[in-house]
Amino acid sequence: MGGYFDNCLIITMSDAEVLKVYTDLQAEFEVTNHGPTDEYLGLKVERCKDMTLMLSQPLLIQQILDEMGFIYHTIGRAMPALSSQIFSRDC
Repeated sequence: MGGYFDNCLIITMSDAEVLKVYTDLQAEFEVTNHGPTDEYLGLKVERCKDMTLMLSQPLLIQQILDEMGFIYHTIGRAMPALSSQIFSRDC
């Protein structure tokens, strides 16, 4: 039986842990290491100073906004809305 993996991302709190996982995988499989990433399968990956990751999909978000006509039918706001507040379109 065979298997094929493509695009595996290893996320840990330390470089030593990443190296350990990579070495273990390398002992059993043919693998390549492309180092740190800033994009992965359409996701933008940003490393924050507090050791967290911020994942976003700016291209997909822009595509959705373009297809829905948001550029032409909305008014921008400097402050984002509260998630608990529901807005309706002004006529």
